[in-house]
Amino acid sequence: MGIKIALSAITKYIDDIHPYIDFLSNAGKYGHEIDTLIIGYSHGYEQAVIENLQRYIKVETVKVSIDDDLLGQLDSMGIDRSSSMEVLDSPIFDRYGLISYGLYRNTVLLKAIVEKVDILFFIDTDVYPKVLLDYNFDTEKANFEDVDFFGMHLKYLLNKDVYITTSDYSGYYIIPPIQFYGFDKLLAGVGKQEAIEYMKRCKQHKCLNFDKGYNRQARKTNKILGGNMAINLSEGFPPHPFYSTLLKFEDEFYLGRGEDTLLGYTVSGKYGAVIDIDMKIFHNTFGNFPEVPDITQKSIRDRLYFACMGWIARNPFLYWFLKQQGILKTDVNKILLEQKNALKEAGLKVAEHLNDDRFEKLYQALQQSEEQLKDSIKRYIAISKSWNKIIRAIEQNGRRNVV
Repeated sequence: MGIKIALSAITKYIDDIHPYIDFLSNAGKYGHEIDTLIIGYSHGYEQAVIENLQRYIKVETVKVSIDDDLLGQLDSMGIDRSSSMEVLDSPIFDRYGLISYGLYRNTVLLKAIVEKVDILFFIDTDVYPKVLLDYNFDTEKANFEDVDFFGMHLKYLLNKDVYITTSDYSGYYIIPPIQFYGFDKLLAGVGKQEAIEYMKRCKQHKCLNFDKGYNRQARKTNKILGGNMAINLSEGFPPHPFYSTLLKFEDEFYLGRGEDTLLGYTVSGKYGAVIDIDMKIFHNTFGNFPEVPDITQKSIRDRLYFACMGWIARNPFLYWFLKQQGILKTDVNKILLEQKNALKEAGLKVAEHLNDDRFEKLYQALQQSEEQLKDSIKRYIAISKSWNKIIRAIEQNGRRNVV
C-alpha cells in the first residue's frame, strides 16, 4: 500500500480554484499522485468552487473554529470535548471574526491526522508552484521556471530522520521598498534586525527576491515557513502544536505572526531534521506582481502596519519560549527594553514620514504585548496539554507513535 499524500491550505474563503488547481496540475505534470486536498476555511465557501475541485481530487473542507464533523471524529476516539475545544475553538471569532494562525494550521493538521494522511503539504493561497529566477525592470520581463514542487520536497522528506521540509519564497519581501532616517530603528524595534542591511539596498533590489535555480543548496534549519512546507506524519505526530499569540490593543485584536517558527524550534534536531530545500516558490506578496509595492498606497501601508503589529504581538512570547528551550541566552527584559526604546524613537519619524499616526503607537503596543505575556503563556500551555492528550488518544486508536 502506497503512502497517502495530502495537499492543504488555510483561508478565510474558498472562492477560487487557484492555487489548488495549479499545484494539482504541477503534481500531475511531474507524476505525483495526491490523494486528498484539505482546505481549512473560516468564513465561507462557494459550493461551485468545491464541486469544480472535486472533479480532480477528493476534497476535505474543514471549518476552522469549529468543525462538527472533525469534533465528531475526535469524539469517536474517546477524546474529551474540552480538549478538542481548547485546540480548535477561537475565543474571539464570534465577536471579532479573527482566528490565530496557529489555530488555522492545527485544525488542518488534526484533520490530516484523523484522515490517516502520511505526507501533508502546506501551501498558502498566494503562492505558485514555480520560482522567480529574475526580473528585468527595464523590459518588464520576468523569468519564471516551473519546478517539481512535490518531488523536491519528497526527495528530502523521505530520507531517514527527516521530519519536515520547507523553504522560503521568491517575489517581493513583506516589507516594501522604504528607506529614510529612523526606519532601521523601526526594524530593530519589531525584532527584524536581520532586515536592516537588506533594506539599506532597497533602491537597488526593490525588495524583490529570486530563487537560485540550479545553484540551490539544501541545508538543515530550524526556520519553517508554513506556506512552503511538508511534514512526514508517517514518522509520527508533531509533539507540539502550531501556536501564535493574540494581542489586544485599544479594543482591537491583532494576530501574532510566527506560528510555524515555534514548531521549527521544538522539532528541529530533537524529533527529526528540518531541511530547507532551498526552492523558493513564487509568492505574489501584494497580489499585483510585478508592480513595485508603493508605500504611499494605503493598502501597502496597512500591510506594513499589520506586519509590525504581528511581530510585536509575537516577540515577548517568542523570547520567553526561546529562553525556555535554552536557545536564547540574552536577558529578555533587556531585549524588550531596547525594542521599546527603538520604537519610541522611530514611531514619530515613521508616522511623520508615512503620514500615518498608527505607527506612533507601536511603542505602546509592545508595552501591551509584554503585559499580556502571562496570558499568552497560559494559553500556550493549555493548548499544548490538550494537543498532547488528543494525539496520544489518536495513537491509542491505532495510528502511529508520537515523534
